[in-house]
Amino acid sequence: MSHPVISRKEFLRASVLAAAGLAAASCAQPTPQVIEREVPVEKVVKETVVVEKEVAVEKVVKETVVVQKEVAVEKVVVATAIPSKYKEAPMLAKLVAAGQLPPVDERLPETPAVYPVPESIGKYGGTIRRGFTGVSDAPGPSYVNHVGLCKYNYWDIDIRPDLLESWEVNAAADTFTLKMRPGLKWSDGTPFTSEAFTWQFQNVYSDKDLTPSPGAPVMESVTAPDDHTVVVKLGTIYPLWMFFQNRSVIAAPGHYLAQFHAKLVKDKAALEKAATDGGFNTWIQYYANQANAQMNTERPDLTPWISTSPLSSELYVMERNPYFHAVDPEGNQLPYVDKIVHRLFGSPDVLNLWIANGEIDWQQRHVQIVNYTLFKEQEQKGDYKMILLKPESGGETLWPNHDAKNEKVKEFFNDVRVRKAMNLAMDRVTINEIAYDGFGVPRQASPSSIGPFYHEASAKAFIEYDPAQANKLLDEAGYDKKNADGLRLWKDGSGPVFFSIESFQAAGSASDDALNMVVNYLKAVGINCAAKLEERSLFTTRVDANEIEATWYPAGHFALVHLVWGNCYIGELTDRPWAGGWGRYYRFQLKDPAASPPPEGHWLWQCWDWWNEAEKHAELSYYVDAMNKIMDVWVEQAPVVGILGEVPYPMIVKNGLKNQLEGVLNSDRTGWESIIGTPILYWDAPEAHV
Repeated sequence: MSHPVISRKEFLRASVLAAAGLAAASCAQPTPQVIEREVPVEKVVKETVVVEKEVAVEKVVKETVVVQKEVAVEKVVVATAIPSKYKEAPMLAKLVAAGQLPPVDERLPETPAVYPVPESIGKYGGTIRRGFTGVSDAPGPSYVNHVGLCKYNYWDIDIRPDLLESWEVNAAADTFTLKMRPGLKWSDGTPFTSEAFTWQFQNVYSDKDLTPSPGAPVMESVTAPDDHTVVVKLGTIYPLWMFFQNRSVIAAPGHYLAQFHAKLVKDKAALEKAATDGGFNTWIQYYANQANAQMNTERPDLTPWISTSPLSSELYVMERNPYFHAVDPEGNQLPYVDKIVHRLFGSPDVLNLWIANGEIDWQQRHVQIVNYTLFKEQEQKGDYKMILLKPESGGETLWPNHDAKNEKVKEFFNDVRVRKAMNLAMDRVTINEIAYDGFGVPRQASPSSIGPFYHEASAKAFIEYDPAQANKLLDEAGYDKKNADGLRLWKDGSGPVFFSIESFQAAGSASDDALNMVVNYLKAVGINCAAKLEERSLFTTRVDANEIEATWYPAGHFALVHLVWGNCYIGELTDRPWAGGWGRYYRFQLKDPAASPPPEGHWLWQCWDWWNEAEKHAELSYYVDAMNKIMDVWVEQAPVVGILGEVPYPMIVKNGLKNQLEGVLNSDRTGWESIIGTPILYWDAPEAHV
């Protein structure tokens, strides 16, 4: 079988055309220009001594004698510094002048990445203020400060080189050759070469202690033919691999991290002691912490800003990286803004108060659509504008675990009549009006209508509010007996049916309000359950161990299904764990202790086969065809309880902050609110925002 070579420029065209409106028409940009670094060569001589000959004439009686004398006449030629090709932030220029930092030309690669600007060339300086909920909210600061091998365009959702200069994929679509930008550097000034990729692969990715279950697709090998070339061989055909490298760098600063790796240090006992002294049980935990640039401020990084305080601080500060590899179209090294500061808050009400008081400058994360009216009313007082971004996913979904460890719960959720009944018990219109002020679309969990995968039948499956039919189906399923409180009993009569719905959503948020309504609607048809709010890291731990019975997660309505690390419609996206250990089996096989295969003949096997075949190709049509078949199955099986979808994302943008557009796609794949590129944000009056 032949496999087409991926085309970065053409692959997503059909997707974008079908998803009309993903990016505002005003966002159209020309092909990013590349600024070539040209260094004029001049020979400059300092304090050159030029000897001129002067003739002294002496008159003698009857005879003239000419005597030649050499008189030194000093002519000084002052050396003139060659003007830099690039410009830099004043705070960095001061360090250069003081001899504490190399000139900007020496800090940038030979051909820097060029970030287009949607409005205008920016000004240097200032601080952007944001809010976050602590260590478990690490994705918030990470998304606005990410860097990758490639970067998404905000105008057509295609990808362009970022850290890389270019890349190639072989005809079999399983080997990628990456060409790096010569002259790249880590934030400590150390050269960033292909060695960083091979070090990470050999010492971290291939180390079973540090990476017990590599995610799919597995990398079979990472080699470096030269200092600026990396060859990645995958264990499977995966033509879309580069589309997932915009937020990741499969490399590490081995020159720094080797000191924390037990298999690379000479004194392992000393390392174990350092781990214990640091509050860690093993060197593995210690290494993970030291390798995390958000927790360890000494760890060299490649991001636009680098941490100057740990993520565990109440005020998490990120300050510009002097060696960041990108410039704007006029050669100004990015980022424009000096700092980004994240301030800890404990409840949504606190963040809302900060917004109203004008203490938040640029934020979509944790900004709830339910507060739309409040935020609009406070725009003048808070000196900001609230804009809306297009949802790539979002919405609300109840995910019952078909592979729950509790056998009674597992039997309950594996009965299609029960799943249909749970859906019919929901009054989605009322939930939308009360929790989301009517901004959402009552619909089943299924691909979004703004993308090429929209499947109308699945979007409308079992979304009508019909509690009478729900009760009938539950009776037919064998849960017809009830206790004195009207709650349905397990089939063996051992007590009321019960399961927990675990969630990390903030108490009092729109999502939490919707969850409480879902619990009440289920109880109304005799299904006893309870919402269980927990910190996100605990939620993740329990999901990874397949210890949950059901979850409440704001997703399930994807527009770009093929560009999500895991396809939730086949159970692969394991933090939406309707397939529980089955999904982990598909993704990790039995290398994951929580993984288990579905029963023989289960309909999920066929869905996997369809998707596996699609992933051998680059053309969008293969993925659309596979998803149509999968969603036909969803219409029959009703695996989850989708409530709402296509809820727009509100975003706060302080007046005077430039280069942020309204209506752009807000997607996990593309980096949420940072799709335009956080480094190109700037203040029109930076001195007012220090």
